[in-house]
Amino acid sequence: MAEYGEGGGAEAAAAAQLSYSEYLRLPQLLAIQEPLAQPPVHDEMLFVIVHQAHELWFKQILFELEVLLDHINLADWQRACTTLDRMSVIVTLLVQHIGVLETMPAEEFQRFRRVLGSASGMQSDQFKHIEELSGHVPGGVNASGAEPAGAGAPSVRQAFLRALGSGSELDGAANRTETERLRSLHRDPRRAAEKGVAERLLHFDAQMAHWRARHLQLVHSMIGVMGGTGGSSGVRYLQSTLDKRFFPELWAAREAELEAIP
Repeated sequence: MAEYGEGGGAEAAAAAQLSYSEYLRLPQLLAIQEPLAQPPVHDEMLFVIVHQAHELWFKQILFELEVLLDHINLADWQRACTTLDRMSVIVTLLVQHIGVLETMPAEEFQRFRRVLGSASGMQSDQFKHIEELSGHVPGGVNASGAEPAGAGAPSVRQAFLRALGSGSELDGAANRTETERLRSLHRDPRRAAEKGVAERLLHFDAQMAHWRARHLQLVHSMIGVMGGTGGSSGVRYLQSTLDKRFFPELWAAREAELEAIP
């Protein structure tokens, strides 16, 4: 019997010669941490690594969001729950990364802040895409749950609301609000699987809100009320983002159910 199956022999043989460093492309990965301050500032390396690690995890979250969309469109609620659990753990890890940055004294940050120039975390295209793909709508949603004209590609929020309304009592009467229709998700035992996904969506949303709050706390401790890099207003800008929520309809339905408890 052959050691490798037909068609997979060459691939398996090549993999057998692949080292850990080659597989992860460690020479390339470890060559891109380049602090710029002169004279060198100890904590600039930490700053670079934490932000690069954030971008790597943002890439993974985006990957998971795309997979999550497929799960929702297929009504594969069990796999959707597994994917959402992973996403929430990743965000928890990002919050811990901020904890690492909090070990950096504010005066150390000021020693290399000038080399950032106009670079700012608010320029992260991946983070913006996470917000858009999750369901954040810059202009908000109207009372019927509809998004303003010109909204981008379908988000997880849109896909889930659409899936809930397919052939179920959530379609309901046309004059029922989105919140009223979604409240049945908490009452119908036949919707336990969908409710599990809804609860995990809210947990992911809450974890992202926690990350924003922790990030605001970090920035405030580092620069106070000074303006941010990239032309932002710094802490004031970050404070304006604290109320962002990806799934406003799900939050409203959950809160309405809690208020209805005798």
